[in-house]
Amino acid sequence: MTARSTQQADGRSKKRPGAAAQRSIILDAAVDLFIERGTSGVSISEICARADVGRQTFYRCFEDKPALLDHLYQHAINEHIERALAQLPARGHGDWPPDIVDQAIDAILANHRLAQLLYTESANPSSPAFATVDRAMDRAARAIQAWYRERLGASPARVHVKAILAATTWLVHRAILSGRSKAAVADAKRASRALFEGLQRTQTAAVRRAR
Repeated sequence: MTARSTQQADGRSKKRPGAAAQRSIILDAAVDLFIERGTSGVSISEICARADVGRQTFYRCFEDKPALLDHLYQHAINEHIERALAQLPARGHGDWPPDIVDQAIDAILANHRLAQLLYTESANPSSPAFATVDRAMDRAARAIQAWYRERLGASPARVHVKAILAATTWLVHRAILSGRSKAAVADAKRASRALFEGLQRTQTAAVRRAR
Protein backbone atom coordinates (compact mmCIF):
# COMPACT_ATOMS: atom_id res chain seq x y z
CA MET A 1 0.00 0.00 0.00
CA THR A 2 1.41 3.41 -0.92
CA ALA A 3 1.19 6.48 1.28
CA ARG A 4 -2.04 8.47 0.84
CA SER A 5 -2.57 12.22 1.12
CA THR A 6 -4.74 13.96 3.70
CA GLN A 7 -5.74 17.61 3.83
CA GLN A 8 -4.11 19.91 6.39
CA ALA A 9 -5.83 22.93 7.93
CA ASP A 10 -4.08 25.31 5.49
CA GLY A 11 -5.30 23.30 2.51
CA ARG A 12 -1.99 21.69 1.70
CA SER A 13 -1.84 17.93 1.27
CA LYS A 14 0.00 15.82 3.81
CA LYS A 15 1.16 12.30 3.08
CA ARG A 16 -0.26 9.66 5.38
CA PRO A 17 2.11 6.79 6.20
CA GLY A 18 1.56 3.57 4.27
CA ALA A 19 0.56 0.28 5.90
CA ALA A 20 4.13 -0.81 6.72
CA ALA A 21 4.97 2.51 8.34
CA GLN A 22 1.69 2.54 10.29
CA ARG A 23 2.35 -0.99 11.52
CA SER A 24 5.81 0.05 12.71
CA ILE A 25 4.43 3.10 14.55
CA ILE A 26 1.81 0.95 16.29
CA LEU A 27 4.38 -1.68 17.26
CA ASP A 28 6.75 0.91 18.73
CA ALA A 29 3.94 2.42 20.79
CA ALA A 30 2.74 -1.00 21.96
CA VAL A 31 6.21 -2.11 23.08
CA ASP A 32 6.69 1.09 25.10
CA LEU A 33 3.35 0.57 26.83
CA PHE A 34 3.91 -3.15 27.39
CA ILE A 35 7.26 -2.45 29.04
CA GLU A 36 5.62 0.15 31.27
CA ARG A 37 2.56 -1.87 32.31
CA GLY A 38 2.67 -5.40 30.90
CA THR A 39 0.74 -6.85 27.99
CA SER A 40 -2.42 -7.54 30.01
CA GLY A 41 -2.61 -3.99 31.37
CA VAL A 42 -2.69 -2.21 28.01
CA SER A 43 -5.76 -1.78 25.80
CA ILE A 44 -5.96 -1.29 22.05
CA SER A 45 -7.36 2.19 22.67
CA GLU A 46 -4.28 3.08 24.70
CA ILE A 47 -1.99 1.75 21.99
CA CYS A 48 -3.84 3.85 19.42
CA ALA A 49 -3.57 6.94 21.62
CA ARG A 50 0.18 6.48 22.13
CA ALA A 51 0.70 5.83 18.40
CA ASP A 52 -1.63 8.71 17.44
CA VAL A 53 -3.67 6.51 15.10
CA GLY A 54 -7.35 5.59 14.98
CA ARG A 55 -8.76 2.18 15.85
CA GLN A 56 -9.61 1.64 12.19
CA THR A 57 -5.92 2.02 11.35
CA PHE A 58 -4.99 -0.45 14.10
CA TYR A 59 -7.41 -3.06 12.76
CA ARG A 60 -6.08 -2.59 9.24
CA CYS A 61 -2.66 -3.59 10.57
CA PHE A 62 -3.57 -6.22 13.19
CA GLU A 63 -6.62 -8.37 13.77
CA ASP A 64 -6.43 -7.87 17.54
CA LYS A 65 -3.90 -7.53 20.40
CA PRO A 66 -2.91 -11.24 20.36
CA ALA A 67 -2.11 -10.85 16.65
CA LEU A 68 0.12 -7.89 17.50
CA LEU A 69 1.88 -9.99 20.16
CA ASP A 70 2.31 -12.84 17.68
CA HIS A 71 3.98 -10.39 15.30
CA LEU A 72 6.31 -9.11 18.04
CA TYR A 73 7.33 -12.62 19.10
CA GLN A 74 7.84 -13.72 15.51
CA HIS A 75 10.13 -10.76 14.81
CA ALA A 76 12.06 -10.83 18.09
CA ILE A 77 12.55 -14.55 18.62
CA ASN A 78 10.73 -17.08 16.52
CA GLU A 79 11.96 -16.13 13.05
CA HIS A 80 15.55 -16.63 14.26
CA ILE A 81 14.70 -20.05 15.66
CA GLU A 82 12.87 -20.99 12.45
CA ARG A 83 15.80 -19.81 10.32
CA ALA A 84 18.18 -21.94 12.36
CA LEU A 85 15.93 -25.00 12.21
CA ALA A 86 15.53 -24.59 8.45
CA GLN A 87 19.24 -25.41 8.13
CA LEU A 88 18.87 -28.79 9.79
CA PRO A 89 17.87 -30.98 6.81
CA ALA A 90 20.98 -29.98 4.87
CA ARG A 91 23.41 -30.40 7.75
CA GLY A 92 25.07 -33.74 8.44
CA HIS A 93 23.37 -37.03 9.09
CA GLY A 94 22.22 -37.64 12.64
CA ASP A 95 24.36 -35.06 14.43
CA TRP A 96 22.89 -31.89 15.87
CA PRO A 97 24.97 -28.97 14.49
CA PRO A 98 25.90 -26.92 17.60
CA ASP A 99 26.50 -23.65 15.78
CA ILE A 100 22.83 -23.17 14.93
CA VAL A 101 22.09 -22.71 18.64
CA ASP A 102 24.71 -19.95 18.79
CA GLN A 103 23.26 -18.29 15.68
CA ALA A 104 19.74 -18.22 17.12
CA ILE A 105 20.93 -16.86 20.49
CA ASP A 106 22.97 -14.09 18.83
CA ALA A 107 19.99 -13.02 16.71
CA ILE A 108 17.65 -12.96 19.72
CA LEU A 109 20.13 -10.95 21.80
CA ALA A 110 20.28 -8.37 19.02
CA ASN A 111 16.66 -7.53 19.90
CA HIS A 112 17.10 -8.06 23.64
CA ARG A 113 14.70 -5.34 24.83
CA LEU A 114 11.71 -6.96 23.19
CA ALA A 115 12.94 -10.49 23.93
CA GLN A 116 13.16 -9.68 27.65
CA LEU A 117 9.61 -8.30 27.66
CA LEU A 118 8.20 -11.40 25.97
CA TYR A 119 10.18 -13.82 28.14
CA THR A 120 8.99 -12.10 31.32
CA GLU A 121 5.39 -11.93 30.17
CA SER A 122 5.30 -15.55 29.02
CA ALA A 123 5.95 -16.73 32.58
CA ASN A 124 2.46 -15.52 33.55
CA PRO A 125 -0.27 -17.93 32.31
CA SER A 126 -2.83 -15.10 32.34
CA SER A 127 -0.74 -12.96 30.01
CA PRO A 128 -1.58 -12.92 26.28
CA ALA A 129 2.12 -13.54 25.65
CA PHE A 130 1.92 -16.94 27.38
CA ALA A 131 -0.16 -18.50 24.59
CA THR A 132 1.95 -16.80 21.91
CA VAL A 133 5.19 -18.26 23.26
CA ASP A 134 3.67 -21.69 23.86
CA ARG A 135 2.41 -21.92 20.26
CA ALA A 136 5.80 -20.90 18.92
CA MET A 137 7.61 -23.45 21.09
CA ASP A 138 5.20 -26.13 19.93
CA ARG A 139 5.96 -25.34 16.27
CA ALA A 140 9.71 -25.44 16.95
CA ALA A 141 9.37 -28.73 18.83
CA ARG A 142 7.46 -30.27 15.91
CA ALA A 143 10.24 -29.22 13.52
CA ILE A 144 12.89 -30.78 15.76
CA GLN A 145 10.84 -33.98 16.08
CA ALA A 146 10.57 -34.17 12.29
CA TRP A 147 14.35 -33.84 11.97
CA TYR A 148 14.88 -36.76 14.36
CA ARG A 149 12.29 -38.92 12.59
CA GLU A 150 14.03 -38.30 9.25
CA ARG A 151 17.46 -39.23 10.56
CA LEU A 152 16.82 -41.80 13.27
CA GLY A 153 13.38 -43.12 12.40
CA ALA A 154 12.01 -42.02 15.79
CA SER A 155 11.64 -38.73 17.61
CA PRO A 156 11.80 -37.63 21.25
CA ALA A 157 8.57 -36.78 23.04
CA ARG A 158 7.34 -33.28 22.29
CA VAL A 159 7.17 -32.41 25.98
CA HIS A 160 10.88 -33.31 26.26
CA VAL A 161 11.80 -31.06 23.35
CA LYS A 162 9.67 -28.18 24.67
CA ALA A 163 11.30 -28.53 28.08
CA ILE A 164 14.72 -28.07 26.44
CA LEU A 165 13.46 -25.06 24.49
CA ALA A 166 12.08 -23.58 27.72
CA ALA A 167 15.40 -24.15 29.47
CA THR A 168 17.23 -22.47 26.61
CA THR A 169 14.80 -19.56 26.86
CA TRP A 170 15.65 -19.21 30.56
CA LEU A 171 19.37 -19.23 29.76
CA VAL A 172 19.01 -16.48 27.17
CA HIS A 173 16.82 -14.44 29.53
CA ARG A 174 19.47 -14.85 32.24
CA ALA A 175 22.13 -13.55 29.85
CA ILE A 176 19.96 -10.52 29.07
CA LEU A 177 19.39 -9.80 32.77
CA SER A 178 23.14 -10.13 33.32
CA GLY A 179 23.74 -7.27 30.91
CA ARG A 180 24.64 -9.50 27.95
CA SER A 181 28.23 -9.71 29.11
CA LYS A 182 30.57 -11.95 27.12
CA ALA A 183 30.73 -14.40 30.02
CA ALA A 184 26.94 -14.57 30.44
CA VAL A 185 26.33 -15.05 26.71
CA ALA A 186 29.05 -17.70 26.52
CA ASP A 187 27.48 -19.54 29.47
CA ALA A 188 24.05 -19.43 27.79
CA LYS A 189 25.44 -20.81 24.55
CA ARG A 190 27.49 -23.52 26.21
CA ALA A 191 24.61 -24.71 28.40
CA SER A 192 22.13 -24.59 25.50
CA ARG A 193 24.44 -26.64 23.29
CA ALA A 194 24.82 -29.17 26.10
CA LEU A 195 21.04 -29.51 26.38
CA PHE A 196 20.62 -30.28 22.68
CA GLU A 197 23.66 -32.56 22.62
CA GLY A 198 22.17 -34.44 25.58
CA LEU A 199 18.91 -34.83 23.68
CA GLN A 200 20.87 -36.18 20.72
CA ARG A 201 22.68 -38.77 22.83
CA THR A 202 19.50 -39.82 24.65
CA GLN A 203 17.51 -40.24 21.45
CA THR A 204 20.30 -42.08 19.63
CA ALA A 205 20.68 -44.50 22.56
CA ALA A 206 16.91 -45.07 22.70
CA VAL A 207 16.77 -45.93 18.99
CA ARG A 208 19.69 -48.37 19.35
CA ARG A 209 18.04 -50.12 22.28
CA ALA A 210 14.81 -50.51 20.31
CA ARG A 211 16.55 -52.25 17.39
